[in-house]
Amino acid sequence: SFRIIRSANLLDWQFWADVPTDTNAYYSWAPEFLLYNNKYLYIIVTEELGTTDPYINFEEWNLYITYPTSNNLKTWSTPKRITNRNNGNTVVNRIDGFMMQEQSMLYLFYAKRYKIPFWHNEVEFTSSSISPQTGFDSVTYSGNWGYYMEAPSLIKLGENSYRLYLDHYDKSDSNDKKAFNIVYTETHDNFQTWTDVFVLNGLHPHPKHGTIIKIKKTLINLFYKIK
Repeated sequence: SFRIIRSANLLDWQFWADVPTDTNAYYSWAPEFLLYNNKYLYIIVTEELGTTDPYINFEEWNLYITYPTSNNLKTWSTPKRITNRNNGNTVVNRIDGFMMQEQSMLYLFYAKRYKIPFWHNEVEFTSSSISPQTGFDSVTYSGNWGYYMEAPSLIKLGENSYRLYLDHYDKSDSNDKKAFNIVYTETHDNFQTWTDVFVLNGLHPHPKHGTIIKIKKTLINLFYKIK
């Protein structure tokens, strides 16, 4: 399982709920939320399945979705897998899911992880007009963002315009993997083409797995007061 905590002032935090994972999950990480049709809440999370440590043995890593079964977010549904691992000579897993809705379409961004013979990541996204519980199996688009990218996070800039933030790593050896920086790319034609990748400067060294959200200016001022 993974936990939800909450705060009324961004200083004091309290445990709120345990969210269940698959009964065969060894690890879970990188939860992201989606408010579907501005009404239904979902959480997308990466889960690793296996009876032994799958980080070492590289078993099955996929994306799952869950939703609250109570209004106070204390209880949650059994997670359902929404991506499938490719079979064949090349091991491919999907991690770090970020889902967003644009009118009737859903877009699922994720890191596609290979082991040939060492791991590398590249980021793809897939589109679907179905509900988030049904699954994604439609055509996949891949941006020219390069390898060793993961943890996508998307924000809307304007009509048909979006900015995608990514973790970029400087190591191809999984035993010495360190976050190098955060990069971003933009699309201004509704995901058809993307700009080059640019580095997001001014952050703490080795940032990792951030989520980009829009917040009110009053909340930003509160952060400055805490600082």
